[in-house]
Formats: sequence, structure tokens, C-alpha cells
Amino acid sequence: MALNRRQRLAYKHLCNIYRSQPVTDPVTGERGDDVYQLVAAAVPCLYQYTTNIGEPGRIARLERVTLLTTDSIRCAVDVDVQEGDYLRDVTPGNPNARTVHRAQGAPMRIPNAGRRRANESIVLIMPEQKPPAEVLA
Repeated sequence: MALNRRQRLAYKHLCNIYRSQPVTDPVTGERGDDVYQLVAAAVPCLYQYTTNIGEPGRIARLERVTLLTTDSIRCAVDVDVQEGDYLRDVTPGNPNARTVHRAQGAPMRIPNAGRRRANESIVLIMPEQKPPAEVLA
């Protein structure tokens, strides 16, 4: 489904989506390490970063992970994003480019209905500290 006018103005970021593909040995039939393959490239989206100042502790501040402190990404409703997918920011000139996030939970899909022209998926994401090599290539 095509982006509506509001989304074309707001979705200034681009991301690549990578998904786990299981690998099995053809001889023994044993399952090996998963390989991450590109599912969609240069998907127009909107990253929404939240501030997480954390809670003061005895030694340092601890980050709280709640719905209000989790980052999210918005994209068109027909973009195939699933739980566990890796999303890499590939926006040229963006200071957050090359950052990798992992989708948390199923996306909330809000399709067009009547006069409402939402046509978007909202996916909660968490920064990934050590993404697979296939995602960074």
C-alpha cells in the first residue's frame, strides 16, 4: 500500500530489515546457526527515540525498560516486520545511521478504516549491542 501524504512528509528515515533463516545440514539433518537475510531494503520509516534517564542506584543509574521508555519505529502497514527481526538505519547523513535495533513483540498494525487514513505499523525496538555479522555487512 502506498504511503499517504502525511507519511511521505514524516517518514524521512530508511531502514533495512533482516530476518533469521534456519540452516540445516543436508547430510545429517542437524540444525546449525541461523543466518540473517535481508527481507526489505531502504524502507521509508520514522524512528521515534525516547529519553531514558533511568533510576538512581547505589553505584550508577539503571535503565528502566517500560512502554514509555522503549523506542519505536513507524512504517507502512504492508511492510513485513516480525518479532525478532533486526532493523538497521541506513539513512544517509543521519547521525544514527548504521545503528541496529531488534523488534520486540508483534507490530501494532493500524490500517485505513473509513475516513481514518492511518496505514501504519508501530514496532517497539531495542538497541542491539552485538548484532550478527550479516546485519552489519
